[in-house]
Amino acid sequence: MIGWPRTSDLVGYKLAHLRIDAKLAEEGMGVVYRATDEKLRREVALKVLPEEVGDNDDRRRRFLRAARSAAAATHPCIATVHEIGEADGYAFIAMELVRGTTVRDLLAQGLRSASGAGPGERPRRRIIAPRDTQEPFRRRASSPPDPAPGST
Repeated sequence: MIGWPRTSDLVGYKLAHLRIDAKLAEEGMGVVYRATDEKLRREVALKVLPEEVGDNDDRRRRFLRAARSAAAATHPCIATVHEIGEADGYAFIAMELVRGTTVRDLLAQGLRSASGAGPGERPRRRIIAPRDTQEPFRRRASSPPDPAPGST
């Protein structure tokens, strides 16, 4: 990684065929960027393992194991994993970019207003809790990734 910036400053760089366009979140087990897959010509969410963790073989294995586990799950509330890999010393996961509101933002708004309901009204939208996404993992007897509110 000589000459490369810290994980939190990768905007404008390329990892393999993935051009990093904007930073979306930084928490949990990595930094999440909006990136362009130049091979497939589509936008993706790119999660990059931080360099301070990337040198730890155990953490790197857990990061890649979580990516494989998510890739094996099929559920409308779980982003599709397109690719896992390593480039220029960084471990990464390229996945479906889902636009919308994060769980952190919903919590900041308050669940009542986030559900679209006013006082005494029935909710117009269902808010999916991270635990709702755990079922595909239970059926496959695998470990689910740990959902972070800023990237969920």
